[in-house]
Amino acid sequence: MSSSFKRVRHSLQNVYSIERIKYRDIINDVSKSTIESELKRDSVIDLIVANFSRVEESSRVLEEALKLASPKDSNLLKNIRYELYDLEKRFLELATTNSTSNSK
Repeated sequence: MSSSFKRVRHSLQNVYSIERIKYRDIINDVSKSTIESELKRDSVIDLIVANFSRVEESSRVLEEALKLASPKDSNLLKNIRYELYDLEKRFLELATTNSTSNSK
């Protein structure tokens, strides 16, 4: 699975430019504050699900935004999003299997 995550990460390099850092308003970022629900995770599985959800939502937003600027890159993000869905499913199946076998 590690190689799958690495492949997804590297496939995004063509879409992201280092120039994006210039446009990041770190001081005034409205999402900088942590909300209470983000502070509570009951298990590692909760953490995994929360982070997969973030990356899947981000992929969807980028997919839609790129339809205006680069349909080719938009399609890449769509493919990545579906690959992330599959990775999440596989990861959770593996984690659940390991969790069940460790509790016996």
